[in-house]
Amino acid sequence: MEQVILGGYYYVLDRINTRYNSLSGGFVWATSEADRYQIISTSGVIKKLRVKLSGSPGVGCRYRFTLCINGNPTALTFDIEDLAISGGDMVHGISVAGGNTVTIQSDPNNNPAARRATWTSVFESSAPKESLLLGGSYTPLSNSAIEFGQLSTTVCAYNVSESYMYQVCPTNGIIKNFYVKLSEDPGTSLDAYRFTVRVNGNDPLNGLVISIGANSTTGKDLIHIVNVSKGDLLTIKFEPLNSPSATPDAYWGATFEADIDGESIILGGTNDDLNISDTEYMTLQSGVYNLSWKAAEAERWQLAQTCTIKKLYVKLTTNPGAAKKYDFTVRIAGSGSNVTAEVSGLSTTGNSGILEDSVNFDEYLDLESDPTNGPIIADAHWGLVSYIPPPQSKDLFAKFETQATVFLKGILIIKHTATDALKAVFTIRQSSSAALKSIFIVRHSSNAQLKAVFTASRSSSATLKGISIVRYIATQDLYAVFEAQGAAYLYAKFTTQAAADLAGIFIVRHTATKDLYAKFELAQWEELRGILITRHTTTKDLYGKLEVRHTATKHLYAKFESQATAQLKGFFVVRCCNFEEVAAGFRVTFEGWVMQGINAEVLEVLGIIT
Repeated sequence: MEQVILGGYYYVLDRINTRYNSLSGGFVWATSEADRYQIISTSGVIKKLRVKLSGSPGVGCRYRFTLCINGNPTALTFDIEDLAISGGDMVHGISVAGGNTVTIQSDPNNNPAARRATWTSVFESSAPKESLLLGGSYTPLSNSAIEFGQLSTTVCAYNVSESYMYQVCPTNGIIKNFYVKLSEDPGTSLDAYRFTVRVNGNDPLNGLVISIGANSTTGKDLIHIVNVSKGDLLTIKFEPLNSPSATPDAYWGATFEADIDGESIILGGTNDDLNISDTEYMTLQSGVYNLSWKAAEAERWQLAQTCTIKKLYVKLTTNPGAAKKYDFTVRIAGSGSNVTAEVSGLSTTGNSGILEDSVNFDEYLDLESDPTNGPIIADAHWGLVSYIPPPQSKDLFAKFETQATVFLKGILIIKHTATDALKAVFTIRQSSSAALKSIFIVRHSSNAQLKAVFTASRSSSATLKGISIVRYIATQDLYAVFEAQGAAYLYAKFTTQAAADLAGIFIVRHTATKDLYAKFELAQWEELRGILITRHTTTKDLYGKLEVRHTATKHLYAKFESQATAQLKGFFVVRCCNFEEVAAGFRVTFEGWVMQGINAEVLEVLGIIT
């Protein structure tokens, strides 16, 4: 799935020297890249890096922006030069993995005009439902006091008061894949720091906890999870153990797995008091926990990309008072959106319910606070959902072709979305030397390839087994299994595991009778099975085209045709519904050929024969 990451801070870019900022949130541009580290927590691709300036650099001048991973500039880079005020790299994608550090770099040339920047990027996770929670701080940890910080932030100036650091989870899911990195090890012997993800002011039972001791600077918890619900308050706890001699900076990251695929979360909050009389504005994604509300909206803009925003949840430290309220509105491109939440009377919480709105490419986002009747002074903490529809399953196509008596070739194409195709090509050659080889390649996008290649030779004992496993996502693995048994049989089996299991079994038997068998099987709450058998005895050339479609109506389609001296065309459809049963096992003669698996009456209904 894809996640829009927001960035921006009202601070002038350095016109001479290279500087760094966090990818998510944002603060003052830093001289030391480590001061803006955030930690990637799951594998995926960062792409679509965009920056918008408050004005152009000037003729003959430029600012160059680059994504950095583990302290190294990447190919995700672009210039904003001359009279342009925005730019981006919409071509390259950079693969990242859990434990990587990430920053954005600004590099000026020829003394450009002083400008401020907002930025955005997209993270495409390798697994469904996963998005990044990025955090970090250049503030040294305390070696004597337990302190707290925001879970998703840029500069977490820790505080002993946990309520200052609350951020509100806007939707149900789990937090997992917790990583922490220190700028130096805690010290010697028993010196250590412990880090805990907290929910509603408590340490969850069997939750996410990392301890980093002497002679180590990194830690991770990939085993435990924390279940969260909409409205939960999230923080991170920093706990010194045995009074460490060193007080390092800390950087962290975690993965949010939403119950609903396509949902990622934007977390914010500040301990700066709300204005009780005037409308003011704040960044949506936290950069620093005590950032002040501003009357000038442009000072709190962050840049976004195409998505849907919804599920705004707000928590106040104090209720507004009877007949008083605060209204919170997500602003898009300087205008109010449909996503609003009211906190009124004696309540301390509010949410936007089912309201949602669309964000277009390169539009600014911020949060508006509007008081009514002089409410009681309070601090605000919030969270909302950014939604991008996940890729939808498409059709599975398979094509098999035999050439002469010793060659068998096949192509399998899996279309995942309208724009991206998973392609697999395999060739099986059976020569006089009895060598059998197979190559299986899966292409996910122009920027990434998953490849599995294996070669096997059939020995005199006629035993051949090969297994190729391609893992596309954690819960939807694609398995390809090739197995030959005996001298005359070659089996290929493909299995996809998704919300509805679809199992496809292709069995090719190449013997003197030149029979080609294809078997498809779908086993779910409805049992559905179909068998296609084509026999070709007058020539050695046989062409079969097979299509499998799995839709909400639980239909399985298989279509084949042969182009040889005798034409064979057929259409095989099995439908299994609560109100319908189609019997299999009948033989139908069509143009002199035998087709097995459906009766003539149904073929007539389908308009295939008359």
